[in-house]
Amino acid sequence: MMSLGQILVLESLAAIPLAIALPLLAARASSSDREKELRAALAAREARIEQLEKKLVEYEELSKDLQKRLKQLEQEHSRKLEQEVERVKQEYEAKLR
Repeated sequence: MMSLGQILVLESLAAIPLAIALPLLAARASSSDREKELRAALAAREARIEQLEKKLVEYEELSKDLQKRLKQLEQEHSRKLEQEVERVKQEYEAKLR
């Protein structure tokens, strides 16, 4: 079905045979449709990029939190090992006396 705009353009092209005018109108309509499709695809891609950027920020924050937690755990483990070494050393010294 043709739109009102297409009909008006067709009427203005009355001097041009319909065999020439219809393909021109169809090409114009399909390029307009293609442009709309491309704009929609671009908008969808931009929305996806925005989502991914937000996820990236979330992952970076999570990574920082995990690195801090890992450092804390390493410090705790190191402290416990030092305590264990000191305990064993004291037990050994007590046995030697």
